[in-house]
Amino acid sequence: MKDRAAFLQQLEKEIRLFAERCKRQGYRPAVRLNGTSDVNWERFGIMEKFPEVQFYDYTKIYKRALLWANNKLPKNYHVTYSLNEDNKQKALYVLKRGGNISAVFRSKKLPKKFHGYKVTNADNSDLRFIDPRNTIAGLYAKGKAVHDDSGFVQDV
Repeated sequence: MKDRAAFLQQLEKEIRLFAERCKRQGYRPAVRLNGTSDVNWERFGIMEKFPEVQFYDYTKIYKRALLWANNKLPKNYHVTYSLNEDNKQKALYVLKRGGNISAVFRSKKLPKKFHGYKVTNADNSDLRFIDPRNTIAGLYAKGKAVHDDSGFVQDV
């Protein structure tokens, strides 16, 4: 926050080194920049600087999810919109437009479909960019979420 230019320079250096190591080892590099944040990294041009890297994130920002659904974000950047207690209609609209969402389910088995859309098991892998469009990345409720009654956790 105090020295954004130095941070971005270090970030680009680390992405470049990671991409080079992946290439040497025969892997395609994938980077998730937002772990606990929801920064609009696309505004810094990072994805365009590394076209060989697959970037991906979850977001709670509706407009970003729609940009991705409408193919208006860099081609090597995949965004999954997070369903929560306040945005069900927006999430369904993102799906309708071709986007993907994530949803937490309180069940012993994930549903095959939810609101007519295919559910994939997102607990098996964090690689959301391999999910087909118009799908829901299903997660099992864990910890305190098992007893959450705010509407964040979906009952099926």
